[in-house]
Order: sequence, then structure tokens, then C-alpha cells
Amino acid sequence: MDLPQRIRALIQLQSDLGFQGEEIDAYLGPNTYKRAKNAGADQVKELQRILGVPQTGIIDKATKSAGSASNSDLRSVGFMNRGASLLVDQQRDPALAGILGKISLAESANNPEAVNINYSAKEMSDIDPSYKAQQMTIDQMIAATTGKDTGASGLYQNMPGFLRDRAIAAGIDPATGKYDENAQKAIAEYLIKQNIGITPELMMQNPKEVAKKLGGIWAGVPIGEKTVNGKKVNIGAYDKPGENAATQQYTFEELLKEILKAGQRGYIGEQNYGILQNLPENF
Repeated sequence: MDLPQRIRALIQLQSDLGFQGEEIDAYLGPNTYKRAKNAGADQVKELQRILGVPQTGIIDKATKSAGSASNSDLRSVGFMNRGASLLVDQQRDPALAGILGKISLAESANNPEAVNINYSAKEMSDIDPSYKAQQMTIDQMIAATTGKDTGASGLYQNMPGFLRDRAIAAGIDPATGKYDENAQKAIAEYLIKQNIGITPELMMQNPKEVAKKLGGIWAGVPIGEKTVNGKKVNIGAYDKPGENAATQQYTFEELLKEILKAGQRGYIGEQNYGILQNLPENF
């Protein structure tokens, strides 16, 4: 069982053992062992199955040794989890629907099959007629888009160099998880909620700062506007005509309204995601 699968299984086990909220973290400490033991031999065997040791039904030295090794694996990638189920088939957060819609419109014209090749908008089928993004696993998508200049793909244009770590952080096993719309949205939600530190309070107090944070991840999202020949036009964090220009498909004010709506609805604390810390600066 590889690390992403083990993380999912351990979090599910902790949930089954009655852990709640921030208690769920995939790390194996005294409380996990104690609750598994109290729950009975079947739960201990499940823990041992996850760790790949003989299923004796007893918390023995082999189990604790494998548990320590698993904890070291988690620390090696800086994994932290705060009460999340790493099941990506959960319903997406409705509070972010408006913002996600603005981002996907700017990045891909709302096309989950979109891919960027030679700084030109294409579809996955332009790489290979058999390619369908929503039927491919994360790892398959990475292989298909690597070496295609940016190779950014999907609704939110994830570049292949970032996609695997982002998927794991959002709770998706790259080897088996499909790069479908739900997974693409899950990754975008992770980036908004955890990676760039947006909170409902910030949305309410400073929506322009939120727009700036969003624009730092998604080049097509406007971070402001200027007047050109008497007309307001959007500007982006990386404006470069023909490559990274901010969208003109909606106004900057319309984006700010969606940010305020999301802040009013709130979301932080309802769903959190596993976080891979100490990642490259442009993760």
C-alpha cells in the first residue's frame, strides 16, 4: 500500500474508531492503538493490514514498529491533516461555487478537457484522440501533459509539475483517482482553503486582497482594473498578452461580489484537507 492509500486508510480507521475533528490526522500514537485494542481484534487486524504486518489481532512490537515507520513517512512529506476525510467523492463546498466558476471561466472557459499546448488553448483530444481528462487518473494526466510546454490541464489549469502533490494534498490518490470535474474542483478548493490562506473573514474584510491571492495562483483571474481609452479593463498578476493575460469575460467588480458572497456564507472548519508542507515556492 503506497503512502496516499495508507493515509486514506488510516484516516478512515481513525474515523471508525470514533476520532473526530482535529483528532483525525493519520498519525499512530497511544490513543489510536488503545482505541483499536478496545474495539477488538478485527480493528487491530485492519490496522495491521494497513501497515503490512502479520494480522495477529494483538498490538505487538511489529505493529508499533511499522506504526513508527508510517509516522516517519508522514513527516518526510510534511503531511498534516485536520479532521478531513480523504475521500474525494464528497460533495463540493457550495460556498465556493461562485468563486470556482469565475476561476474556471478565466482559466479554461469552463472546459474540464482543456489543456495548454505551446501557450495555446487546446483539448486533451488534440494530444491524442483517445485522451479524455475525466477518464484518466492523475498520474496518467501528468504523463500525458509533461513536456507539452505548460501542459496546464482541466478547469483550473494545473501544470503537471504541481498536479501530483496538489492531488495528494486534496485527498486524491494519484494512481487511482480520476481527473474528473469533482477531483479538479477538490484540488482548487484545497488551494483556496489551505494553500493560500483565504478565510471567510479575509473575504469580508478585504476582498481585493483575496482577488490578489487568487490571481497569484491562477493567472487568468483579475487582481484589479485600469482604464484604457475610457474603458475599464482587468489586469492580472502575470499579465503578458497572449500568454497570461487576465480574463475580460467578467468585470473585477463581479469577482469581488462573488468573494463577498463566499465570505458571508463561510466555510472554513466544515471541510479541511491534508496539507503537504515545505513544498516548492510556486506549489
